[in-house]
Amino acid sequence: MKKFGIANLDKILGGGLDDASLNVLVGKNGVGKTVLASQWIAEGAKKKETCVYISTSMPVTAIEKHLGRMDFMADIFDRINWRVVDIEAKMFMPVTKEKVNEWFERYIGLEAEEIDRLVFDVVSCIMRAVGDLVLFRRILKELDRIFYKGGIAAILVEDMESSWPITVGMSECAIHLDILKTPVGYQRALRIIKRYGVEHTLNWIPFEVTRRGVELKDREYFEMDTSTIQV
Repeated sequence: MKKFGIANLDKILGGGLDDASLNVLVGKNGVGKTVLASQWIAEGAKKKETCVYISTSMPVTAIEKHLGRMDFMADIFDRINWRVVDIEAKMFMPVTKEKVNEWFERYIGLEAEEIDRLVFDVVSCIMRAVGDLVLFRRILKELDRIFYKGGIAAILVEDMESSWPITVGMSECAIHLDILKTPVGYQRALRIIKRYGVEHTLNWIPFEVTRRGVELKDREYFEMDTSTIQV
């Protein structure tokens, strides 16, 4: 079980995320997806697990500036295998098992069996690069095969657009993050869309993003109404 290190979130998830699993964080830009994903990867590094963070949205300097100074990264930033990749369609074309294996070996640089945790932030860039939903799904299935075979717990970070991304349907756990209008103002909140094998609330749980990372508020749940979120 791969914990986030956020006690109340881990409890809701039944202890964390499973080994050999594909999981998704989905939400709008700026809501806190990257912070939550990096908090999870940092928790693994603290436990001396082999952790890989693939970034397609931030250069190394931005990673060091914005994530390296977070409290949860203290003394463990350099233990994480950071990979900055500019995704191009030709990396995966033609889409075959061998081609996706080749991409993984070249850009990750580790055997799948060596890796305990992996974050892909953001995986939406593959869809934008290949421009075809069928091809994107095939690439995701091959990546999922690699994760499962290697025993990797993986989080895919996805941008939320007009509808649920296909990764939600493929995942074992999906967490939706958003900024909601409430009677007391706008608040960040998350909800567990799915978590196989675990009974969980479907209500929104408010959180804050601080130097300490994502912090869930205790015993505050929101239920969806027509125009606002009721406290």
